[in-house]
Amino acid sequence: MKKKSARKEWWQSNATEPPAEYERSYVRALRRMAVTLNCHTPGLSPFSQSVLKKSDQELEELFPKVSIGSVDANAALVNHERIHRDQELEEFDQAENLFYGDFSFTCPRGFKDIVRVTHRSTPAFREWSFRRLTWPTTETEQGTSEPLKKRSDETASEFMSSCAANYLLKNFWHNYVHREIQGITSENYHSFGGAARDESDFTADNVGTILFLRSYGVQILKSGRSSPERRAMIRDLLSRNRCNLVFAERDRLRIERTSQLPTEERWHEAQWQFRRRVAMAISNQLIERGAAVTSLGVYLRGQRPTREKWFFHNQNVVVQLNGRYMVCDHVPYIPDPAKEQKPRTRAMAYQRRQELANSAVGQYISLLDHSQELRTYAENSLSALGARIKIPL
Repeated sequence: MKKKSARKEWWQSNATEPPAEYERSYVRALRRMAVTLNCHTPGLSPFSQSVLKKSDQELEELFPKVSIGSVDANAALVNHERIHRDQELEEFDQAENLFYGDFSFTCPRGFKDIVRVTHRSTPAFREWSFRRLTWPTTETEQGTSEPLKKRSDETASEFMSSCAANYLLKNFWHNYVHREIQGITSENYHSFGGAARDESDFTADNVGTILFLRSYGVQILKSGRSSPERRAMIRDLLSRNRCNLVFAERDRLRIERTSQLPTEERWHEAQWQFRRRVAMAISNQLIERGAAVTSLGVYLRGQRPTREKWFFHNQNVVVQLNGRYMVCDHVPYIPDPAKEQKPRTRAMAYQRRQELANSAVGQYISLLDHSQELRTYAENSLSALGARIKIPL
């Protein structure tokens, strides 16, 4: 007797077009973004800050009940437009040049203090981000990975819907920082290369993570203190964010193209990837430990060639946090991305990034403990950013 094959869940579908459940997660991410952008003025904004703590399902139920003029909050505040392209393009072209969509943040007619979120998504991002959606994993003390546990009150489908919306939302805030804070858009981003690209992405990653967590109601702390409950909530949100390999897919295509480049250009790209991953590890730790910053940089020095026609650094990494520079305890570890990465190589690279993050964060929090001036600066710089973008931080 022929055995029945197990029914695939929606996130395991091989369909060309993402299913309705994924589109629902897309709208949920945009809805939470809209709430965050419209809760800054008590009595005037459509939402209070307490609404940020509601679940995706609760926000979905709330929006039809909130009136803005003659329409509800769904019609007034959220719009997802799908860009369609009929021409066949190489995967590399889609990954490098036609991957990101675009945002606009406008006021509904007659409401100058209310923000409407419109996102125009590309076929490459919609399809790849669904195709590479996967159950998130977490690292164990033994250096292995195991599936992240869902809450007891969640079904598997609800958990994956939450993870998908979480992932999209973090990406959306990264794009928001580029467009609304930095003035880097889909039309002009090719003009910003080199060091400008590095610094803009450090900021977009760091501030984007702050806004991502704030949009779930997490309080953004600056003085280096955080309760166990708050830290657990942040770890859960960041762990759920590890549910998509879309950027790994994009990086794979870039590495395939990079492997054909001269060694110097390949080395430059590998350094950039290393610096950015270290910066993200530092940012995540700082926010979790209640020491968020508005300025972050990672710098490498002491470059030397190897006999294998690659390079290394013989001096320790330098990190800048809120204008304070510090030397970390380790040199970089940057293997050649054109070579096959063995598990041991990947584990060593991950461990080195974590060691550097631990060193930088430990030094910065020690400075916070001993400097009222630095604590005041951290508080004021985040408050000024919140005032500029009208999001309470």
